[in-house]
Amino acid sequence: MVTIRKAKIADSKEIFKLEKAWEEEKINWGIFLPKDREKEIVKELRKNIFYVAEEKGIVLGFIEGEVIKTKRIKPSFEIKKGERYGELHAVYVLKKFRGKKIGKMLIDKLFEDFNKEKIKKIVLKSTSKDVWGLVNYYKKLGFEERLVDMVLQC
Repeated sequence: MVTIRKAKIADSKEIFKLEKAWEEEKINWGIFLPKDREKEIVKELRKNIFYVAEEKGIVLGFIEGEVIKTKRIKPSFEIKKGERYGELHAVYVLKKFRGKKIGKMLIDKLFEDFNKEKIKKIVLKSTSKDVWGLVNYYKKLGFEERLVDMVLQC
């Protein structure tokens, strides 16, 4: 049975392995992990909200989010200067465990924390070669499209 629990500093190696697996899937647009990424994960574990999905002692996925008090207006997200909002930084589940609602379980857990913090807006910025799959997944969770990034290869 999969359990969702608060990530600990000791989970940094497993989270790093999951991020490496994500990188190796080549599902993003050339985003590569820096060499010191594992040290950065430890800093993020201390500062941000992290959960891991675990089954029989094996970490299958993770989620990272943060409560942010903005220093400037964010018109496309309807966020006023000084307003607090949640940001979903990353969610990843090992490929062979997808389709079992583990990602949804992680997202629900993070959103519980946002709810406790009385967060009214959650921002998600993501990149994937499967743009429409990504958009459709998050739309099912209630997210709306607000921005469009486009590239012209010359």
